[in-house]
Amino acid sequence: MAEPRGIGDHGAIGNLETIALVDTKGSVDYLCWPCLDSPSVFAGLLDTDKGGEFSITPDMPGGRIVQMYLPDTNILLTRWMSDAASIDLVDLMPVDVDGGDVSSRLIRRLTCTRGEATLRIRCAPRFDYGRQGYAASAETRDGVSRGQFDHGAGLGLTLYADG
Repeated sequence: MAEPRGIGDHGAIGNLETIALVDTKGSVDYLCWPCLDSPSVFAGLLDTDKGGEFSITPDMPGGRIVQMYLPDTNILLTRWMSDAASIDLVDLMPVDVDGGDVSSRLIRRLTCTRGEATLRIRCAPRFDYGRQGYAASAETRDGVSRGQFDHGAGLGLTLYADG
């Protein structure tokens, strides 16, 4: 089993319903969904081999990583910097203030602010602490890619990527 990452190497984002822990290398290592007392979707913090993760990892040997909250917010910025490129990853979970449906979202926005970089994106959910299987599908339409992970219990995970 891989060495688990320490709790101190994580930032927390939330939406008043649940919380996600994002490590300093850009991986969502813990998320119970849709509520804090729900079973997990990602629990790599507990078991790095079987817990699942949603990681975004740039190929930047020798680069530096900085993680911070945007001022006066619960929005987490992870920044990778090297001589060749700079990448910003912004993680947030919108709060539902007007009865809409935004509270059921984890938003991860990735921007290359300088240069070019190769990224590895891995979404490996493990529903209910890895006890539930799922069916996966993917499609691209009108420049937007959509990945669906459905585990048949009324909950699933949908990823959208554009650009």
